Amino acid sequence: MSAEKTYKNDPMGIQRGVYGRHWFGNIVFSASRTFTGPVQYLLIGAHPLGRYFGVPPPPTGGFITVLGHTVPRYQALAALMPTYLAVKQIFWINVLAREKLSKTFLWFAVPAGMVVEVVHSLAFTAASRNPLFSDRAFNIGLALFVAGNILELVADVQLALHRWNPKNRGKVCKTGVWRITRQINYTANVIFGFGYAMALGGPVYGMVTTAATYVTNFLTNAGPSKEHYCQEKYGEQWDEYKKEVPYVLIPWIY
Repeated sequence: MSAEKTYKNDPMGIQRGVYGRHWFGNIVFSASRTFTGPVQYLLIGAHPLGRYFGVPPPPTGGFITVLGHTVPRYQALAALMPTYLAVKQIFWINVLAREKLSKTFLWFAVPAGMVVEVVHSLAFTAASRNPLFSDRAFNIGLALFVAGNILELVADVQLALHRWNPKNRGKVCKTGVWRITRQINYTANVIFGFGYAMALGGPVYGMVTTAATYVTNFLTNAGPSKEHYCQEKYGEQWDEYKKEVPYVLIPWIY
């Protein structure tokens, strides 16, 4: 019996082996995510921590030009990072994703993502009171955010090319970055998630929030689910792949 028939999917995650799309849910998800960038920028500009708690406004880090407008560098990039994540997610859910996302997951993902981004934005607006916030931390975090997203893009493209080749039907993707960790796309999530949080709140804030979101989700939900499904689907191939690539998420650690 095929893995598609035997695998039990959690409604809070991707429906492994169940192909197709919930178009109405995808449209709602996509439309909702388009607002995150403007929402974060307006939230940062409104600075509610200053209005209600007397926290001084965050630094600007200089000024840059975006679409012909001169805007504070930190504030603009703090809004552009979640904007990019939203665009990527919209593209993934409507173009790259082959397996269905449950309605439960779709209705959970939008508010959950927005909550995390709002918390990061508020953390940034407290930068004047955060001794660990600095231009160096912001720049390193931004660099990690970019690097993690590039890694994820490369992984997604390599996996798509593997799947589109009829000769690879039923075969595990072992090419390129998929030889670094078995779940390299989630590795990329941890990198850019940490970078995003570090840029806005400093390294300690980055470690705490990344552990509480990306790492916890992977260890308790996404990771075991994906490993279990691949084991059922590929059998001995997956056993061989685990020997060749022993690390699930982080090289030499896990």
